Amino acid sequence: MKRTKTFTFFVCLLPVFLLWLGGCMEIIDVKLSSTEVRLVVDARFTDEVKSHIVKLSRTCDYFDPHTDSLGVRGAEVYVTDAQGLRIDFSPVDTMPGWYASAPDVSGRSGETYSLHIWADADGDGVREYYETGNETMPFMPTIDSVKAVYGYSMPPFYTGDRKGWNILLYAMDPPTKEYCGFSYAVNGKVYEDSISNIFLFPDNFSSGVYLRGVALYCLPDTTEVNKHLVKVFVYEGDTVSVLGYSFTEGYSNYISEVRSALSSNIPVFSGAPSNIKGNISNNAFGYFAVYSVEKASCIVKKQTAPMPFKR
Repeated sequence: MKRTKTFTFFVCLLPVFLLWLGGCMEIIDVKLSSTEVRLVVDARFTDEVKSHIVKLSRTCDYFDPHTDSLGVRGAEVYVTDAQGLRIDFSPVDTMPGWYASAPDVSGRSGETYSLHIWADADGDGVREYYETGNETMPFMPTIDSVKAVYGYSMPPFYTGDRKGWNILLYAMDPPTKEYCGFSYAVNGKVYEDSISNIFLFPDNFSSGVYLRGVALYCLPDTTEVNKHLVKVFVYEGDTVSVLGYSFTEGYSNYISEVRSALSSNIPVFSGAPSNIKGNISNNAFGYFAVYSVEKASCIVKKQTAPMPFKR
């Protein structure tokens, strides 16, 4: 009986408590200062014969109502080499802020290139000039071959009991310091080539050594991995390619800094990441990357040998 009285008393006081709580709430109008609008450049120029792309966008305030139109239109974009040859980039009509070279353009290892941009990033009607310093395209060591071997994931880059197709690399690592990255393609579609997930190969312990079957990737099959967790599967008969990239030291460091800024800070109360400075002048963000590319492919075949690295 006492419990019933106590419960009734609480129910009667609940509306009064909610009214009191509501009276303590106050709407706070936070005034955020505007930030300077800056140009953001994503430009990559390689020794591949293709249409190369330069992407131009602008920074904006957090509550900017025009965040759906960040692409910078009406810019003049071109690349020059050490001999003064000029390569023009034209706007892509369907992609605001994208500028493309002709489809038969390619760079050359050992050649030096500079990017030049005239763009109105802040929308004041006046185009400002942006440029990069000289960037020399490094040489990419030859990839002799790649091989797909089915089994448990192989060290040193993959551990655990996941089964799939290990993609093995066969190549000579030169004795000089290299800054190489890798991605892969399945049936011509390239994966993991963005700045956030491209594989940066650690060259510290392999300089001057022949890489005889180093497992760069372990691509799962549908029988071993949940489809909702993995985007890429490999089947017998598929063509798997490894793409190697030779970066400059500056661009390799830039990739690492971007990843560090994107990752969660540990401990929780560590300082906020600072803006990452690229190689574009006039206070712009971004990087003009020049690099050479090597590619090797193999066809995934049914395997009759025992499964390697069984645990």
